[in-house]
Amino acid sequence: METVHTPGTSHPDHHRGLRTVATIEAAKGVLALIVGFAFVEILRRDVDLEDAALNLLYALHIDPDRRMSVALLHAAERMSETSVLNVAVIVLAVSRILWTVAATHLGRVARYRVRRDLSSL
Repeated sequence: METVHTPGTSHPDHHRGLRTVATIEAAKGVLALIVGFAFVEILRRDVDLEDAALNLLYALHIDPDRRMSVALLHAAERMSETSVLNVAVIVLAVSRILWTVAATHLGRVARYRVRRDLSSL
């Protein structure tokens, strides 16, 4: 027997979807934090970014002579300490935004549950 959805109420699948979106956004936020900390670590250790980019290309088995590889190597060559710090700050800001989005989605699910529980009293 199929459950009939009453207009004006929220469907349980909707909340499952919101939780899924919130989980994905939180995971992206964690990934952004990891990338941000990696940039800060690169800044602290005074790593040659061009060598690091070349090593990354070799580790991923990407031909360094391809157009995108050359662009990556050129960008790494131009990066300075200030630009690495700017990238780290931007990545941390993006991480904060992603965590806010995740919290907003989870807050919607929680508000619905509270309203549902109060209406059943």
